Amino acid sequence: MTQHQQQIKSISEEINKNIKSSTAFAAKKNDQLLDELFNHLIHYACVENVSDIHIEPQADQLRIRLRVDGTLIHAFSFSLAISNQFISKIKIYADIDISQKMLPQ
Repeated sequence: MTQHQQQIKSISEEINKNIKSSTAFAAKKNDQLLDELFNHLIHYACVENVSDIHIEPQADQLRIRLRVDGTLIHAFSFSLAISNQFISKIKIYADIDISQKMLPQ
């Protein structure tokens, strides 16, 4: 496991712990951690020469797959607890309407 993969895994585990706490501090910390998670994912994709990042909500997890040299590989899985927050964070970065859930954007 590369350093970036370890950092991504560590951050996602910390977010899962914070989600169980309903304090304002935990929510703010999670927002910072989601920024870190996103940044590490993008950096990892650049280092590995990834052409596509597929973020796929599943029934039991959020699956991240990456296209490397034309092949789509499974890279990460996150808990569903992270799913909505992570997707909303990406939509904010992309200046997309975060209230729109059912239509592709």
